[in-house]
Parts: sequence; structure tokens; C-alpha cells
Amino acid sequence: MIIIHLKSTVFLSRFWARAIQTASLPFQRRFLDSFTKYLRAVVVEALDREQGHCRSMDDYLKLRRYTIGAEPSFLLHEMGMDLPDEVFYHPVIMELAENIIDLVLIDNVKSY
Repeated sequence: MIIIHLKSTVFLSRFWARAIQTASLPFQRRFLDSFTKYLRAVVVEALDREQGHCRSMDDYLKLRRYTIGAEPSFLLHEMGMDLPDEVFYHPVIMELAENIIDLVLIDNVKSY
């Protein structure tokens, strides 16, 4: 487990060192925010597993929307752009993003 953690740390450090060379500051902030949410959700999922905690379907799906990693992944497409917050956080864009995450989630669940 420690080896995996060290490899992940090295990978993330290299990724971030390259990303900040070209990514806009708004992208960097939004990516860090979404990736932090993802990592926190993964920790919660691991704690649930370790403690034998079984979530309700509704709670599981709420958590899975973050652990699936869709948001940080599709944010990468924004990396070369300099989108202002008023565009990125526009209600229509936010709803589309939620719908995309749900579609990825549904596809992921049905593949089991």
C-alpha cells in the first residue's frame, strides 16, 4: 500500500508541475477543488469498507458521484482555456456537468 501511495504521489507531483505551466489560475483552483472532493470521498469509501459500514442506495449514489472521478477528469478538457467563473458556474453548465456525472455513474453501475 505504501508503494502505491508513493507512486501516486510522484505521478501527481509530475502532473501538477506540468499542468501549472500552461493551465489558467481559474482552472487550477477548480481542479484542486474537484480533486480534493474526489480524494475525500475515496477516503470515506475506504473507511466505510474498513468499518463494514453499508450505505443506503441513496447515500451510496451520492458518495459514488464523487468517487467515480468524473468531475476532475472532464475538467482536464478545460485546462487550456481561461474560462471565467461566471461561465463555468453558470446554472446551465452546472446542470450539464451533473447530468454527465450521472450518465457516467449509471454506465459504471450497469457494467457490474
